[in-house]
Amino acid sequence: MENQLSFNEKDEKIDFSKIIQPYLSRWLWFAISVVVAFIFAYAYLRYAPSIYRATTTVMLKDDKKGGVVNELSALSDLDILKDIKDNIENQIEVLKSRTLSEKVVQKLNLHISYISEGKVKTFDVYNNTPAFISIETLVRSSVKLKVVGEENEFTLFEDEQPLGTFRYGEIIQNHIGLFSIHKSAENTKFPYSIGIDIEDPIRVASSYRSSLNIKLVGKNTSVLELSVSHQNKKKAEDYLNTLVEIYNTETITDQRFISQNTSDFLTKRLEVLTKELHEVEKHAEIFKKENRVTNIQTDAQFNLENANLFDRKYVEATTQIELIENTIKGFIDVKSTGKTFPLLDVFTSNQVLSAAIEEHNKKTIHRNQIALNAGEGNIMLKQIEEEIEALKITIKENLLLMKSNLLIQKNEISKKQASLSGRVRTIPTLEKELREITRQQSVKESLFLYLLEKREEAEISMAALAPKAKVIDRALGGATPISPRPMIILLGAIVLGCIIPFLVIYIMELFNIKVRSKSDVEERLSVPFVGQIPHTDDTQQIVTLDTLSPLAEGFQMVCTNMDFVLNDTPQGQSKTILVTSSFPEEGKTFVSVNLAATFAVSGKKTLLIGMDIRNPKIGEQLNLRSVGLTNYLASDIDLSSVIVKIPNFREFYVLPTKVVPPNPAELLTSSKITKMFEQLKQEFDYIIVDTAPVNVVADTLLIAKYADACVYVIRENFSDKRMLESVQRLYDDKRLPNMAVVLNDVSLGNMTPYYGYNYGYGYGAKNQKNKSLFKKILHKFRW
Repeated sequence: MENQLSFNEKDEKIDFSKIIQPYLSRWLWFAISVVVAFIFAYAYLRYAPSIYRATTTVMLKDDKKGGVVNELSALSDLDILKDIKDNIENQIEVLKSRTLSEKVVQKLNLHISYISEGKVKTFDVYNNTPAFISIETLVRSSVKLKVVGEENEFTLFEDEQPLGTFRYGEIIQNHIGLFSIHKSAENTKFPYSIGIDIEDPIRVASSYRSSLNIKLVGKNTSVLELSVSHQNKKKAEDYLNTLVEIYNTETITDQRFISQNTSDFLTKRLEVLTKELHEVEKHAEIFKKENRVTNIQTDAQFNLENANLFDRKYVEATTQIELIENTIKGFIDVKSTGKTFPLLDVFTSNQVLSAAIEEHNKKTIHRNQIALNAGEGNIMLKQIEEEIEALKITIKENLLLMKSNLLIQKNEISKKQASLSGRVRTIPTLEKELREITRQQSVKESLFLYLLEKREEAEISMAALAPKAKVIDRALGGATPISPRPMIILLGAIVLGCIIPFLVIYIMELFNIKVRSKSDVEERLSVPFVGQIPHTDDTQQIVTLDTLSPLAEGFQMVCTNMDFVLNDTPQGQSKTILVTSSFPEEGKTFVSVNLAATFAVSGKKTLLIGMDIRNPKIGEQLNLRSVGLTNYLASDIDLSSVIVKIPNFREFYVLPTKVVPPNPAELLTSSKITKMFEQLKQEFDYIIVDTAPVNVVADTLLIAKYADACVYVIRENFSDKRMLESVQRLYDDKRLPNMAVVLNDVSLGNMTPYYGYNYGYGYGAKNQKNKSLFKKILHKFRW
């Protein structure tokens, strides 16, 4: 039989039309979803605030990154400039610091926004406000006010509640704080309404800081690009310009602080040395006057030259010792807070001492920065002060160690000088005393000149201080907003509008356990497939000779295919067809009635028997009130008396069931059933038997032996795919004769193209045109 039909042949190739069919059949879902997404996108674009990005470019003066020539390069050999050479990464962190951002917000009053309400959006008018607020104190960090102003006075509101009417410039003191409102321009149009939103400066600074982006323009440059995003383009520009300005101011302040401390220290030491030098010179003057000495000749030039050599070494050692002692007295032993220590040349020979002095200066600057914002009880302040004191101890220990070494050297020189003095006993004692005075004078003069030179260097460095960041391009906001972007939003709306219904349909199909199309049946069954019955809103409809509809075409196709199934039945012999299903409500009675009607319309004498005696529906379907099959089986009445001819049909007869018997199985196995079929097959060309569902009761299997074929009805979007396994078992076990499958209640979108319904052909198109627009749309959403 399967060789005679090709309905169950399966294409092993991927059927792309089947994959996309669920989506194509619900094209209206996609259309509506895209339209809705477009509406939301349009509303978002209309009401969402525009965001602009402002950008500025600066060049940091840092030798490591190839910056511009340092204005202080001529003084690069001075130790006082060592601590101000920071790398680019550190400066980026300074620019992004919270403290710097808060200073910018406070300077520009960015925590105060002036809001103008438009027809659709609200706007931050910034510098174009008709009135502005001057704040003395605020009780709360966040306040929302509204000013409705006239020419000479204004009314103040908070949360739509009036706070009173005031004159411009009048001091207002209430639960909000102490403040005043001022007119900003003479040409303000009256009346006006402006909102004033005051926010926490720290929170506003954090917001700007989070949107600030800093990046290096190139790997081998020190050029930075700073950008920030904000609803108000002018605010973003001012923020960047002021950020760079305050950064430069603070870096210059830090450098000046170091130089000023150094200069102050050197000035104090010069004052002390001036007095000491004056005393030595006065002593020399008195000595020469008392001894009447103007010029002393030496006897032994060679000894004097050697003496001079050791004298120079002695002077050098004495100078270094005195410098160390002066440093300990003037810096280490004196309790000083916040002062840096100059790294002099005499200390550079000791690497440990040099490193300790550099670390001390860095921590002192750090301590001073913390002290600006913290109280004296601050834990971090105490901790860093303890670290500074520890460094002082380290410095002092190294200075004392250096002094000890110099004293040893000095003693050795003195011994050699004493030895030399023994060899020059001829030199007058007067010359020796004068040399001692001259030596002291030389030491003081050398130290004085050295410190004087360093003080001048410190003064020059303060005068030559330049901004750390050189502005290449001042901040400029973009002409177009960076957000929202209409094209991206609209494109996203299209994509989202397609994705949502796609996912919904995909999930529906993924969890689908219902038979949705002919392919679902053919993939799971090898039973011959004889036709599809299209969906109809009229479940009582019966095919007649004049019926022009997809329904009539569907049943005509089933009848034609059933003739192929029954091809083995001898010519001229009656053909009996059982109609059954797995469960009730799958439309077997509807199929039975219309299948019989279709055979009758084609001129075949057809009998429809209602043998679903447990749940008879044929009488209700055809409005029959006469006695029926159960009456015949349970009594001795004549068979012809219970057969009813259907009006308007020439060859359509029905043997209905009216009364539900208490013993249906016994009736169906009685001998009268066999006699009945033998008699009926002599009188009718086709006998259509409406039987009970096979998965509910066994009635159908009891009478299957009387049939030549069986039409198994499966209903689209109702029958469970899992139940198709039982259908296949019935077919494999040959429990029902010549089984064939009919798919009932098929939506027109799922009909196989050869039916012609999707092409607007014939009566199918005519019937579709008669549907209302609402029914057509509703049909698109049919699951």
